[in-house]
Parts: sequence; C-alpha cells; structure tokens
Amino acid sequence: MKSCQKLKLLFDKSKLKDFWCAAMKAFPSLAMEAMTVLVPFSTTYNCESSFSTMMYIKNKYRNRLQLEDDLRVALSKIEPSFERILSMKQQQISR
Repeated sequence: MKSCQKLKLLFDKSKLKDFWCAAMKAFPSLAMEAMTVLVPFSTTYNCESSFSTMMYIKNKYRNRLQLEDDLRVALSKIEPSFERILSMKQQQISR
C-alpha cells in the first residue's frame, strides 16, 4: 500500500472515508478494518448501548474519571487474553 502513488495522492486530497471506500477494491480486508474503526456507531442500538455504558462508567461516584480509555475497552468486541497479559507482569515479592 505504501508504494502505490495513486493511493497516496488520493489520501492527500480526499476525506478519510472516501479514501477507504476507494481502497476497498485493492485492499478489501484492510479497508474493512478501517471502516469498523471509522464507523463505530452504525446503528441506533449501538449508539444507545454506548451511551448506557458511558452512563454506567461515569456515575456520580466516579464523575471525575477520564472516560475515553475505559469506554473504548468497555465497547470493544475483542476478548482480552488475560493469560498473556498476566504472564507479562511480575508478581509482587512479599517480605
């Protein structure tokens, strides 16, 4: 994708959604991944569900939290690999 001059020119001169729609023919799987990131609220249900999650995270007891990272994790459909995450952490040494 980096070597395609036509796509570089299109990226510089068009909007992001238009670029990925045009790149769909040459790079279908990459374009679909980009679209899922660019269009997270494609239905009313997703929008309402996200708003409910936001209200749950940011209630009156936790109203000073920064919401962005917590909301991104809460709305993600990717299941974290807890075994891999925990294997990378060092256990606390007791004294």
